[in-house]
Amino acid sequence: PQMGPVSTGLGDIYQYAVESDIRSPMELRTLQDWTIRPQLRTVQGVAEANTSGGAEKQYNVEIDPRRMLSRGVTLRQVIEAVENNNANVGGGFIERNGEQTLVRSVGLALSLDDIRSIVVDAEHGTPIYVKDVADVQLGTPLRTGLSTKDGKEAVVGIAMMLKGANGRTVAQAVDKRLNEIKEQLPKDVKVTTVYNRSELVNETVHTVQKSLLEGGLLVIAVLVLLLGNIRGALIVALAIPLSMLFAITGMNYFGISGNLMSLGAIDFGLIVDGAVVMVENAVRRLAEHREHQGRDLSREEVRHLVWEAAKEVAKPVTFAVSIITVVYLPILALEGVEGKMFKPMAYTVVFALIGALILTMTLIPALCSMWLSGKTREGRNIFMEAVHRVYRPALDFGLRSRWIVTGGAVALLVFSALLFPRLGSEFIPQLDEGSIVIQPIRIRTAGETETVRLVTAMEVALKTFPEVITVFSRSGTPEVATDPMPMSLTDSFVMLKPRSQWRPGLTKPKLVDEMQSKLNAEVPGQGYAFSQPIQLRFAEMVAGVKADIGIKVFGED
Repeated sequence: PQMGPVSTGLGDIYQYAVESDIRSPMELRTLQDWTIRPQLRTVQGVAEANTSGGAEKQYNVEIDPRRMLSRGVTLRQVIEAVENNNANVGGGFIERNGEQTLVRSVGLALSLDDIRSIVVDAEHGTPIYVKDVADVQLGTPLRTGLSTKDGKEAVVGIAMMLKGANGRTVAQAVDKRLNEIKEQLPKDVKVTTVYNRSELVNETVHTVQKSLLEGGLLVIAVLVLLLGNIRGALIVALAIPLSMLFAITGMNYFGISGNLMSLGAIDFGLIVDGAVVMVENAVRRLAEHREHQGRDLSREEVRHLVWEAAKEVAKPVTFAVSIITVVYLPILALEGVEGKMFKPMAYTVVFALIGALILTMTLIPALCSMWLSGKTREGRNIFMEAVHRVYRPALDFGLRSRWIVTGGAVALLVFSALLFPRLGSEFIPQLDEGSIVIQPIRIRTAGETETVRLVTAMEVALKTFPEVITVFSRSGTPEVATDPMPMSLTDSFVMLKPRSQWRPGLTKPKLVDEMQSKLNAEVPGQGYAFSQPIQLRFAEMVAGVKADIGIKVFGED
Protein backbone atom coordinates (compact mmCIF):
# COMPACT_ATOMS: atom_id res chain seq x y z
CA PRO A 1 0.00 0.00 0.00
CA GLN A 2 1.05 3.59 -0.58
CA MET A 3 -0.35 6.99 0.34
CA GLY A 4 -2.63 8.51 -2.26
CA PRO A 5 -2.44 12.15 -3.40
CA VAL A 6 -4.01 14.86 -1.21
CA SER A 7 -6.90 15.29 -3.62
CA THR A 8 -10.62 14.48 -3.78
CA GLY A 9 -12.88 12.38 -5.98
CA LEU A 10 -13.49 15.50 -8.07
CA GLY A 11 -9.78 16.33 -8.35
CA ASP A 12 -9.36 15.24 -12.01
CA ILE A 13 -9.45 18.80 -13.35
CA TYR A 14 -7.28 18.43 -16.46
CA GLN A 15 -6.60 15.53 -18.81
CA TYR A 16 -4.42 15.33 -21.91
CA ALA A 17 -3.45 12.67 -24.45
CA VAL A 18 0.12 11.95 -25.62
CA GLU A 19 0.09 10.56 -29.18
CA SER A 20 2.45 9.77 -32.05
CA ASP A 21 2.11 7.98 -35.39
CA ILE A 22 5.59 6.44 -35.27
CA ARG A 23 6.36 5.87 -31.58
CA SER A 24 5.43 2.84 -29.50
CA PRO A 25 3.23 3.02 -26.37
CA MET A 26 6.42 2.42 -24.33
CA GLU A 27 8.17 5.45 -25.83
CA LEU A 28 5.11 7.65 -25.24
CA ARG A 29 4.84 6.45 -21.65
CA THR A 30 8.54 7.20 -21.11
CA LEU A 31 8.04 10.77 -22.34
CA GLN A 32 5.05 11.14 -20.02
CA ASP A 33 6.86 9.70 -16.98
CA TRP A 34 10.23 11.47 -17.39
CA THR A 35 9.51 14.72 -19.28
CA ILE A 36 5.89 15.82 -18.83
CA ARG A 37 4.83 14.44 -15.46
CA PRO A 38 7.69 15.80 -13.27
CA GLN A 39 7.15 19.33 -14.59
CA LEU A 40 3.37 19.26 -14.07
CA ARG A 41 3.92 18.20 -10.46
CA THR A 42 5.66 21.53 -9.82
CA VAL A 43 2.56 23.56 -10.77
CA GLN A 44 1.06 25.21 -7.71
CA GLY A 45 -2.17 23.47 -6.70
CA VAL A 46 -1.37 20.15 -8.42
CA ALA A 47 -1.31 17.21 -6.00
CA GLU A 48 -0.42 14.50 -8.53
CA ALA A 49 0.11 14.01 -12.26
CA ASN A 50 -1.40 10.57 -12.82
CA THR A 51 -0.94 8.36 -15.88
CA SER A 52 -3.29 5.93 -17.59
CA GLY A 53 -2.33 3.68 -20.49
CA GLY A 54 0.89 3.15 -22.39
CA ALA A 55 3.55 0.64 -21.45
CA GLU A 56 5.90 1.44 -18.57
CA LYS A 57 9.50 0.81 -19.58
CA GLN A 58 11.35 -1.83 -17.55
CA TYR A 59 14.73 -3.55 -17.93
CA ASN A 60 14.03 -7.22 -17.24
CA VAL A 61 16.81 -9.58 -16.11
CA GLU A 62 15.31 -13.02 -16.75
CA ILE A 63 17.36 -15.61 -14.84
CA ASP A 64 18.08 -19.00 -16.45
CA PRO A 65 18.34 -21.43 -13.47
CA ARG A 66 20.32 -24.04 -15.45
CA ARG A 67 22.99 -21.57 -16.63
CA MET A 68 23.15 -20.07 -13.14
CA LEU A 69 23.61 -23.55 -11.57
CA SER A 70 26.35 -24.51 -14.04
CA ARG A 71 28.29 -21.37 -13.15
CA GLY A 72 27.82 -21.82 -9.42
CA VAL A 73 26.10 -18.44 -9.05
CA THR A 74 23.21 -17.75 -6.68
CA LEU A 75 20.19 -15.54 -7.31
CA ARG A 76 21.25 -13.25 -4.46
CA GLN A 77 24.61 -12.65 -6.16
CA VAL A 78 22.91 -11.59 -9.40
CA ILE A 79 20.56 -9.19 -7.56
CA GLU A 80 23.39 -7.60 -5.56
CA ALA A 81 25.60 -7.29 -8.65
CA VAL A 82 22.92 -5.46 -10.60
CA GLU A 83 22.12 -3.19 -7.62
CA ASN A 84 25.76 -2.37 -6.84
CA ASN A 85 26.86 -1.83 -10.44
CA ASN A 86 24.23 0.72 -11.39
CA ALA A 87 25.43 3.92 -9.69
CA ASN A 88 27.68 6.92 -10.07
CA VAL A 89 30.18 7.26 -7.21
CA GLY A 90 32.26 10.30 -6.25
CA GLY A 91 35.92 9.65 -5.46
CA GLY A 92 37.12 12.99 -4.14
CA PHE A 93 39.35 15.70 -5.65
CA ILE A 94 42.84 15.89 -7.14
CA GLU A 95 44.61 19.25 -6.80
CA ARG A 96 47.25 20.05 -9.41
CA ASN A 97 48.82 23.38 -10.33
CA GLY A 98 46.25 25.22 -8.23
CA GLU A 99 43.31 23.53 -9.94
CA GLN A 100 40.86 21.09 -8.44
CA THR A 101 39.60 18.12 -10.50
CA LEU A 102 36.67 15.94 -9.49
CA VAL A 103 37.24 12.20 -9.56
CA ARG A 104 34.21 9.97 -9.98
CA SER A 105 33.29 6.52 -11.22
CA VAL A 106 30.51 6.47 -13.82
CA GLY A 107 28.72 3.16 -13.42
CA LEU A 108 25.14 4.04 -14.34
CA ALA A 109 23.65 1.54 -16.75
CA LEU A 110 22.37 3.36 -19.82
CA SER A 111 21.53 0.44 -22.10
CA LEU A 112 20.76 -3.26 -22.19
CA ASP A 113 24.40 -4.04 -23.06
CA ASP A 114 25.55 -2.16 -19.94
CA ILE A 115 23.41 -4.45 -17.78
CA ARG A 116 24.53 -7.55 -19.71
CA SER A 117 28.18 -6.60 -19.04
CA ILE A 118 27.84 -6.36 -15.25
CA VAL A 119 30.20 -8.82 -13.52
CA VAL A 120 28.45 -11.19 -11.13
CA ASP A 121 31.39 -13.40 -10.04
CA ALA A 122 34.69 -14.83 -11.30
CA GLU A 123 35.58 -18.44 -12.14
CA HIS A 124 39.35 -19.19 -12.10
CA GLY A 125 40.02 -15.53 -12.89
CA THR A 126 37.44 -15.39 -15.69
CA PRO A 127 34.59 -12.97 -15.04
CA ILE A 128 31.01 -14.24 -15.10
CA TYR A 129 28.69 -11.62 -16.58
CA VAL A 130 24.95 -11.16 -16.18
CA LYS A 131 24.51 -12.19 -19.82
CA ASP A 132 26.08 -15.57 -18.96
CA VAL A 133 23.30 -16.49 -16.52
CA ALA A 134 20.32 -14.42 -17.69
CA ASP A 135 18.61 -12.83 -20.67
CA VAL A 136 18.33 -9.02 -20.49
CA GLN A 137 15.61 -7.29 -22.49
CA LEU A 138 13.03 -4.52 -22.32
CA GLY A 139 9.64 -5.40 -20.83
CA THR A 140 6.57 -3.97 -19.18
CA PRO A 141 4.79 -4.81 -15.92
CA LEU A 142 1.37 -6.39 -16.02
CA ARG A 143 -1.05 -3.67 -17.08
CA THR A 144 -3.93 -2.87 -14.75
CA GLY A 145 -5.24 -0.09 -16.99
CA LEU A 146 -5.12 1.24 -20.52
CA SER A 147 -6.23 4.33 -22.45
CA THR A 148 -7.52 4.90 -25.96
CA LYS A 149 -8.45 7.97 -28.01
CA ASP A 150 -10.52 8.15 -31.18
CA GLY A 151 -10.09 4.43 -31.87
CA LYS A 152 -6.34 4.12 -31.09
CA GLU A 153 -4.30 3.38 -27.99
CA ALA A 154 -2.85 6.48 -26.33
CA VAL A 155 -1.28 7.66 -23.10
CA VAL A 156 -3.59 9.86 -21.02
CA GLY A 157 -2.20 12.15 -18.32
CA ILE A 158 -4.39 13.40 -15.47
CA ALA A 159 -3.56 16.51 -13.43
CA MET A 160 -5.12 16.11 -9.98
CA MET A 161 -5.93 19.22 -7.96
CA LEU A 162 -4.77 19.65 -4.37
CA LYS A 163 -7.69 19.46 -1.97
CA GLY A 164 -9.09 22.93 -1.29
CA ALA A 165 -7.44 24.61 -4.29
CA ASN A 166 -9.30 26.63 -6.93
CA GLY A 167 -10.11 24.34 -9.88
CA ARG A 168 -10.25 27.12 -12.48
CA THR A 169 -6.93 28.66 -11.41
CA VAL A 170 -5.10 25.32 -11.24
CA ALA A 171 -6.47 24.09 -14.59
CA GLN A 172 -5.37 27.30 -16.30
CA ALA A 173 -1.90 27.02 -14.72
CA VAL A 174 -1.61 23.39 -15.88
CA ASP A 175 -2.66 24.38 -19.41
CA LYS A 176 -0.02 27.12 -19.49
CA ARG A 177 2.74 24.79 -18.25
CA LEU A 178 1.71 22.05 -20.70
CA ASN A 179 2.07 24.50 -23.61
CA GLU A 180 5.63 25.21 -22.42
CA ILE A 181 6.40 21.47 -22.16
CA LYS A 182 5.22 20.86 -25.75
CA GLU A 183 8.22 22.82 -27.01
CA GLN A 184 10.55 20.26 -25.36
CA LEU A 185 9.00 17.19 -27.01
CA PRO A 186 9.98 15.59 -30.35
CA LYS A 187 8.20 17.01 -33.41
CA ASP A 188 6.26 13.78 -34.06
CA VAL A 189 4.73 13.72 -30.55
CA LYS A 190 1.40 15.50 -30.15
CA VAL A 191 -0.04 16.47 -26.76
CA THR A 192 -3.76 17.24 -26.95
CA THR A 193 -5.92 18.63 -24.14
CA VAL A 194 -8.97 16.38 -23.93
CA TYR A 195 -10.61 17.70 -20.75
CA ASN A 196 -10.18 21.09 -19.08
CA ARG A 197 -12.35 21.84 -16.03
CA SER A 198 -11.73 25.60 -16.39
CA GLU A 199 -13.83 25.62 -19.60
CA LEU A 200 -16.88 24.45 -17.63
CA VAL A 201 -16.16 26.97 -14.86
CA ASN A 202 -15.79 29.78 -17.41
CA GLU A 203 -19.12 28.83 -19.02
CA THR A 204 -20.76 28.81 -15.59
CA VAL A 205 -19.27 32.20 -14.67
CA HIS A 206 -20.48 33.58 -18.01
CA THR A 207 -23.98 32.25 -17.23
CA VAL A 208 -23.93 33.93 -13.81
CA GLN A 209 -22.71 37.23 -15.29
CA LYS A 210 -25.39 37.12 -17.99
CA SER A 211 -28.14 36.31 -15.47
CA LEU A 212 -27.10 39.06 -13.05
CA LEU A 213 -26.74 41.68 -15.80
CA GLU A 214 -30.06 40.81 -17.46
CA GLY A 215 -31.82 40.63 -14.09
CA GLY A 216 -30.48 44.01 -13.01
CA LEU A 217 -31.45 45.72 -16.28
CA LEU A 218 -34.93 44.16 -16.17
CA VAL A 219 -35.52 45.34 -12.60
CA ILE A 220 -34.36 48.87 -13.47
CA ALA A 221 -36.70 48.95 -16.49
CA VAL A 222 -39.65 47.81 -14.36
CA LEU A 223 -38.77 50.38 -11.68
CA VAL A 224 -38.85 53.22 -14.23
CA LEU A 225 -42.18 51.91 -15.53
CA LEU A 226 -43.83 51.53 -12.11
CA LEU A 227 -42.40 54.49 -10.19
CA GLY A 228 -42.91 56.96 -12.99
CA ASN A 229 -39.95 58.98 -11.70
CA ILE A 230 -36.55 58.64 -13.37
CA ARG A 231 -34.55 59.99 -10.41
CA GLY A 232 -36.41 57.76 -7.96
CA ALA A 233 -35.85 54.71 -10.17
CA LEU A 234 -32.10 55.41 -10.37
CA ILE A 235 -31.87 55.80 -6.59
CA VAL A 236 -33.59 52.42 -6.12
CA ALA A 237 -31.41 50.85 -8.82
CA LEU A 238 -28.27 51.86 -6.86
CA ALA A 239 -29.35 49.43 -4.16
CA ILE A 240 -28.60 46.53 -6.53
CA PRO A 241 -24.81 46.94 -7.01
CA LEU A 242 -24.28 48.21 -3.46
CA SER A 243 -26.20 45.27 -1.94
CA MET A 244 -24.19 42.90 -4.14
CA LEU A 245 -20.99 44.54 -2.88
CA PHE A 246 -22.16 43.96 0.69
CA ALA A 247 -22.99 40.31 -0.14
CA ILE A 248 -19.62 39.70 -1.85
CA THR A 249 -17.82 41.23 1.14
CA GLY A 250 -19.64 38.77 3.42
CA MET A 251 -18.85 35.86 1.06
CA ASN A 252 -15.19 36.79 1.03
CA TYR A 253 -15.07 37.06 4.83
CA PHE A 254 -16.72 33.65 5.37
CA GLY A 255 -14.86 31.92 2.53
CA ILE A 256 -17.87 31.34 0.24
CA SER A 257 -16.88 31.07 -3.43
CA GLY A 258 -18.76 32.84 -6.20
CA ASN A 259 -20.43 30.19 -8.36
CA LEU A 260 -23.66 29.25 -10.10
CA MET A 261 -25.34 28.21 -6.85
CA SER A 262 -24.21 31.08 -4.61
CA LEU A 263 -24.72 33.94 -7.10
CA GLY A 264 -27.20 32.52 -9.60
CA ALA A 265 -30.07 32.38 -7.09
CA ILE A 266 -29.99 36.09 -6.17
CA ASP A 267 -33.31 37.83 -6.91
CA PHE A 268 -32.87 41.55 -7.49
CA GLY A 269 -36.61 42.03 -6.99
CA LEU A 270 -36.22 40.96 -3.36
CA ILE A 271 -33.20 43.20 -2.89
CA VAL A 272 -34.94 46.42 -4.01
CA ASP A 273 -38.26 45.78 -2.21
CA GLY A 274 -37.47 48.00 0.76
CA ALA A 275 -35.86 50.70 -1.36
CA VAL A 276 -38.92 50.81 -3.66
CA VAL A 277 -41.27 51.39 -0.72
CA MET A 278 -38.95 54.05 0.76
CA VAL A 279 -38.52 55.99 -2.50
CA GLU A 280 -42.14 55.66 -3.57
CA ASN A 281 -43.38 57.02 -0.23
CA ALA A 282 -40.91 59.94 -0.45
CA VAL A 283 -42.05 60.77 -4.00
CA ARG A 284 -45.70 60.59 -2.91
CA ARG A 285 -45.17 62.89 0.08
CA LEU A 286 -43.22 65.44 -1.99
CA ALA A 287 -45.80 65.47 -4.79
CA GLU A 288 -48.74 65.84 -2.37
CA HIS A 289 -47.05 68.64 -0.41
CA ARG A 290 -46.07 70.51 -3.58
CA GLU A 291 -49.65 70.26 -4.88
CA HIS A 292 -51.00 71.42 -1.50
CA GLN A 293 -48.58 74.40 -1.36
CA GLY A 294 -49.11 75.28 -5.02
CA ARG A 295 -45.40 76.00 -5.51
CA ASP A 296 -42.01 74.30 -5.84
CA LEU A 297 -40.51 73.08 -2.58
CA SER A 298 -37.28 74.36 -1.08
CA ARG A 299 -34.40 71.99 -0.40
CA GLU A 300 -35.02 72.25 3.34
CA GLU A 301 -38.68 71.22 2.84
CA VAL A 302 -37.59 68.29 0.62
CA ARG A 303 -35.23 67.04 3.34
CA HIS A 304 -37.87 67.33 6.05
CA LEU A 305 -40.53 65.55 3.98
CA VAL A 306 -38.13 62.74 3.02
CA TRP A 307 -37.27 62.31 6.71
CA GLU A 308 -40.96 62.04 7.62
CA ALA A 309 -41.62 59.64 4.72
CA ALA A 310 -38.70 57.41 5.77
CA LYS A 311 -39.81 57.39 9.41
CA GLU A 312 -43.34 56.47 8.30
CA VAL A 313 -42.33 53.25 6.44
CA ALA A 314 -39.19 52.25 8.40
CA LYS A 315 -40.90 49.69 10.66
CA PRO A 316 -43.02 48.02 7.93
CA VAL A 317 -40.01 47.80 5.59
CA THR A 318 -37.80 46.30 8.31
CA PHE A 319 -40.51 43.78 9.17
CA ALA A 320 -41.07 42.81 5.51
CA VAL A 321 -37.37 42.34 4.73
CA SER A 322 -36.90 40.38 7.99
CA ILE A 323 -39.68 37.97 6.97
CA ILE A 324 -37.97 37.35 3.60
CA THR A 325 -34.63 36.81 5.35
CA VAL A 326 -36.08 34.35 7.87
CA VAL A 327 -37.46 32.22 5.01
CA TYR A 328 -33.86 31.36 4.00
CA LEU A 329 -32.70 30.37 7.49
CA PRO A 330 -34.03 26.74 7.38
CA ILE A 331 -31.73 26.11 4.41
CA LEU A 332 -28.79 26.69 6.75
CA ALA A 333 -29.88 23.58 8.68
CA LEU A 334 -29.42 21.26 5.67
CA GLU A 335 -26.71 18.62 6.02
CA GLY A 336 -24.65 16.46 3.66
CA VAL A 337 -24.73 17.06 -0.08
CA GLU A 338 -27.82 19.27 0.15
CA GLY A 339 -26.10 21.49 2.70
CA LYS A 340 -22.95 21.86 0.58
CA MET A 341 -25.06 22.72 -2.46
CA PHE A 342 -27.54 25.18 -0.97
CA LYS A 343 -25.94 26.78 2.10
CA PRO A 344 -23.78 29.13 -0.04
CA MET A 345 -26.93 30.33 -1.82
CA ALA A 346 -28.76 30.98 1.48
CA TYR A 347 -25.78 32.82 2.98
CA THR A 348 -25.38 35.01 -0.12
CA VAL A 349 -29.06 35.96 -0.27
CA VAL A 350 -29.14 36.72 3.47
CA PHE A 351 -26.02 38.90 3.15
CA ALA A 352 -27.59 40.76 0.20
CA LEU A 353 -30.89 41.28 2.06
CA ILE A 354 -29.14 42.57 5.19
CA GLY A 355 -27.08 44.92 3.04
CA ALA A 356 -30.20 46.10 1.21
CA LEU A 357 -31.99 46.77 4.53
CA ILE A 358 -29.06 48.80 5.87
CA LEU A 359 -28.91 50.81 2.64
CA THR A 360 -32.69 51.33 2.67
CA MET A 361 -32.51 52.86 6.15
CA THR A 362 -29.42 55.02 5.55
CA LEU A 363 -28.27 55.72 2.01
CA ILE A 364 -31.61 55.67 0.17
CA PRO A 365 -33.25 58.45 2.29
CA ALA A 366 -30.04 60.51 2.08
CA LEU A 367 -29.98 60.22 -1.71
CA CYS A 368 -33.69 61.07 -1.88
CA SER A 369 -33.11 64.26 0.11
CA MET A 370 -30.27 65.23 -2.24
CA TRP A 371 -31.54 64.15 -5.66
CA LEU A 372 -35.32 64.39 -5.57
CA SER A 373 -36.42 67.75 -6.92
CA GLY A 374 -38.68 70.33 -5.27
CA LYS A 375 -40.70 70.08 -8.49
CA THR A 376 -41.46 66.39 -7.93
CA ARG A 377 -44.93 65.37 -9.01
CA GLU A 378 -46.72 62.07 -9.46
CA GLY A 379 -47.45 61.66 -13.16
CA ARG A 380 -50.23 59.52 -14.52
CA ASN A 381 -49.17 55.85 -14.70
CA ILE A 382 -51.50 53.90 -17.00
CA PHE A 383 -50.06 50.54 -15.94
CA MET A 384 -50.55 51.20 -12.23
CA GLU A 385 -54.06 52.50 -12.87
CA ALA A 386 -54.95 49.20 -14.57
CA VAL A 387 -53.50 47.21 -11.66
CA HIS A 388 -55.35 49.45 -9.20
CA ARG A 389 -58.70 48.77 -10.89
CA VAL A 390 -58.18 45.04 -10.34
CA TYR A 391 -56.66 45.31 -6.87
CA ARG A 392 -59.22 47.67 -5.28
CA PRO A 393 -62.26 45.32 -5.66
CA ALA A 394 -60.17 42.38 -4.42
CA LEU A 395 -59.09 44.40 -1.37
CA ASP A 396 -62.69 45.46 -0.64
CA PHE A 397 -63.85 41.82 -0.88
CA GLY A 398 -61.06 40.68 1.44
CA LEU A 399 -61.97 43.29 4.05
CA ARG A 400 -65.71 42.52 3.85
CA SER A 401 -65.28 38.72 3.90
CA ARG A 402 -62.53 38.38 6.45
CA TRP A 403 -63.55 34.91 7.67
CA ILE A 404 -63.80 33.49 4.16
CA VAL A 405 -60.34 34.79 3.20
CA THR A 406 -58.77 33.64 6.48
CA GLY A 407 -60.47 30.23 6.25
CA GLY A 408 -59.24 29.78 2.68
CA ALA A 409 -55.68 30.58 3.74
CA VAL A 410 -55.86 28.08 6.62
CA ALA A 411 -57.31 25.43 4.28
CA LEU A 412 -54.43 25.95 1.85
CA LEU A 413 -51.94 25.65 4.71
CA VAL A 414 -53.50 22.35 5.89
CA PHE A 415 -53.59 21.02 2.32
CA SER A 416 -49.88 21.90 1.90
CA ALA A 417 -49.07 20.15 5.19
CA LEU A 418 -50.81 16.99 3.92
CA LEU A 419 -48.85 17.12 0.67
CA PHE A 420 -45.49 17.73 2.35
CA PRO A 421 -44.77 14.10 3.41
CA ARG A 422 -45.40 12.97 -0.18
CA LEU A 423 -42.77 15.31 -1.65
CA GLY A 424 -39.51 13.83 -2.93
CA SER A 425 -36.15 14.73 -1.41
CA GLU A 426 -34.16 15.56 -4.55
CA PHE A 427 -32.18 18.71 -3.81
CA ILE A 428 -29.49 18.59 -6.50
CA PRO A 429 -30.34 20.22 -9.84
CA GLN A 430 -28.95 18.76 -13.04
CA LEU A 431 -26.07 20.84 -14.40
CA ASP A 432 -25.30 20.45 -18.10
CA GLU A 433 -21.51 20.04 -18.11
CA GLY A 434 -21.23 20.29 -21.90
CA SER A 435 -19.81 16.77 -22.28
CA ILE A 436 -20.87 13.16 -21.78
CA VAL A 437 -19.32 10.19 -20.00
CA ILE A 438 -20.27 6.72 -21.20
CA GLN A 439 -19.37 3.75 -19.05
CA PRO A 440 -19.17 0.56 -21.13
CA ILE A 441 -19.59 -2.48 -18.86
CA ARG A 442 -18.31 -5.91 -19.93
CA ILE A 443 -18.31 -9.31 -18.23
CA ARG A 444 -16.08 -9.35 -15.18
CA THR A 445 -13.42 -11.60 -16.76
CA ALA A 446 -12.94 -9.49 -19.93
CA GLY A 447 -9.26 -9.35 -20.88
CA GLU A 448 -7.03 -6.60 -22.21
CA THR A 449 -7.31 -7.55 -25.90
CA GLU A 450 -11.09 -7.76 -25.84
CA THR A 451 -11.31 -4.48 -23.92
CA VAL A 452 -9.22 -2.66 -26.55
CA ARG A 453 -11.32 -4.15 -29.38
CA LEU A 454 -14.68 -3.15 -27.91
CA VAL A 455 -13.65 0.28 -26.61
CA THR A 456 -11.93 1.39 -29.82
CA ALA A 457 -14.93 0.20 -31.88
CA MET A 458 -17.20 2.26 -29.63
CA GLU A 459 -15.01 5.35 -30.06
CA VAL A 460 -15.02 4.99 -33.86
CA ALA A 461 -18.84 4.73 -33.82
CA LEU A 462 -19.19 7.84 -31.62
CA LYS A 463 -16.84 9.89 -33.80
CA THR A 464 -19.37 9.64 -36.65
CA PHE A 465 -21.67 12.07 -34.80
CA PRO A 466 -21.07 15.63 -36.09
CA GLU A 467 -21.52 17.04 -32.55
CA VAL A 468 -18.53 15.06 -31.18
CA ILE A 469 -15.05 16.64 -31.05
CA THR A 470 -13.12 13.73 -29.58
CA VAL A 471 -13.63 10.55 -27.53
CA PHE A 472 -11.06 9.19 -25.07
CA SER A 473 -11.39 6.30 -22.65
CA ARG A 474 -9.71 5.02 -19.51
CA SER A 475 -10.15 1.32 -18.81
CA GLY A 476 -9.10 -0.39 -15.61
CA THR A 477 -6.99 1.33 -12.96
CA PRO A 478 -4.48 4.16 -13.63
CA GLU A 479 -0.98 4.08 -12.16
CA VAL A 480 -1.97 5.93 -8.98
CA ALA A 481 -5.09 4.00 -8.08
CA THR A 482 -7.34 6.97 -7.31
CA ASP A 483 -10.13 5.31 -9.31
CA PRO A 484 -9.72 1.54 -8.88
CA MET A 485 -11.63 -0.37 -11.57
CA PRO A 486 -11.27 -3.83 -13.12
CA MET A 487 -10.40 -4.11 -16.81
CA SER A 488 -14.08 -4.84 -17.45
CA LEU A 489 -15.04 -1.23 -16.67
CA THR A 490 -14.27 1.85 -18.78
CA ASP A 491 -14.89 5.58 -18.43
CA SER A 492 -15.29 7.06 -21.93
CA PHE A 493 -15.32 10.85 -22.17
CA VAL A 494 -17.24 12.27 -25.15
CA MET A 495 -16.29 15.93 -25.68
CA LEU A 496 -18.99 17.87 -27.53
CA LYS A 497 -18.99 21.00 -29.69
CA PRO A 498 -20.82 24.16 -28.50
CA ARG A 499 -24.63 23.95 -28.79
CA SER A 500 -24.63 26.52 -31.60
CA GLN A 501 -22.85 23.96 -33.83
CA TRP A 502 -25.31 21.11 -33.23
CA ARG A 503 -27.92 19.95 -35.72
CA PRO A 504 -31.08 22.11 -35.59
CA GLY A 505 -33.61 20.96 -33.00
CA LEU A 506 -31.24 18.44 -31.40
CA THR A 507 -31.24 18.31 -27.60
CA LYS A 508 -28.83 16.50 -25.31
CA PRO A 509 -31.37 13.78 -24.31
CA LYS A 510 -32.05 13.12 -28.02
CA LEU A 511 -28.31 12.93 -28.73
CA VAL A 512 -27.86 10.44 -25.87
CA ASP A 513 -30.73 8.31 -27.26
CA GLU A 514 -29.12 8.32 -30.73
CA MET A 515 -25.76 7.29 -29.26
CA GLN A 516 -27.38 4.53 -27.20
CA SER A 517 -29.17 3.09 -30.24
CA LYS A 518 -26.06 3.23 -32.45
CA LEU A 519 -23.79 1.59 -29.86
CA ASN A 520 -26.29 -1.18 -29.10
CA ALA A 521 -26.58 -1.94 -32.82
CA GLU A 522 -22.93 -1.60 -33.92
CA VAL A 523 -20.89 -2.52 -30.81
CA PRO A 524 -22.69 -5.35 -28.95
CA GLY A 525 -21.00 -7.26 -26.15
CA GLN A 526 -21.10 -4.55 -23.49
CA GLY A 527 -23.70 -2.41 -21.73
CA TYR A 528 -23.68 1.42 -21.75
CA ALA A 529 -24.42 3.82 -18.90
CA PHE A 530 -24.57 7.54 -19.72
CA SER A 531 -23.59 10.33 -17.33
CA GLN A 532 -21.34 13.43 -17.12
CA PRO A 533 -17.76 13.83 -15.80
CA ILE A 534 -18.53 15.55 -12.48
CA GLN A 535 -21.94 13.90 -12.09
CA LEU A 536 -20.34 10.44 -12.45
CA ARG A 537 -17.77 11.11 -9.73
CA PHE A 538 -20.39 12.73 -7.51
CA ALA A 539 -22.68 9.68 -7.73
CA GLU A 540 -19.76 7.38 -7.02
CA MET A 541 -18.69 9.36 -3.93
CA VAL A 542 -22.24 9.54 -2.55
CA ALA A 543 -23.36 5.95 -3.17
CA GLY A 544 -20.34 4.06 -4.47
CA VAL A 545 -22.19 3.49 -7.75
CA LYS A 546 -21.43 5.32 -11.01
CA ALA A 547 -25.07 5.85 -11.93
CA ASP A 548 -28.15 7.78 -10.81
CA ILE A 549 -29.84 4.57 -9.63
CA GLY A 550 -27.96 1.77 -7.89
CA ILE A 551 -29.35 -1.53 -6.55
CA LYS A 552 -27.48 -3.43 -3.84
CA VAL A 553 -28.53 -7.05 -3.26
CA PHE A 554 -27.78 -8.72 0.11
CA GLY A 555 -28.24 -12.33 1.23
CA GLU A 556 -26.55 -15.56 2.22
CA ASP A 557 -27.07 -17.31 -1.13
